[in-house]
Amino acid sequence: MHLVTESLRPSRRGRRYKNSRDGVSVFDGPFIETKELIAGYIVVSAASLDDAGRWAVQYVHAVGSDQAEVRELE
Repeated sequence: MHLVTESLRPSRRGRRYKNSRDGVSVFDGPFIETKELIAGYIVVSAASLDDAGRWAVQYVHAVGSDQAEVRELE
């Protein structure tokens, strides 16, 4: 049963968090290759993009992900 539909705002308003041996680097959008990252979604309710970014850093460390992209929902 379909319950809800959400749309992503453009990647130019997002941020990408890349994990490496040197720590997590942050890159502002826009991103051309977003489709390559889509392996699943985690929806986080946050007061701001910065707050959501703090969740993204914890996520990439917890699951050992190479990167995570933070995007706002419309």
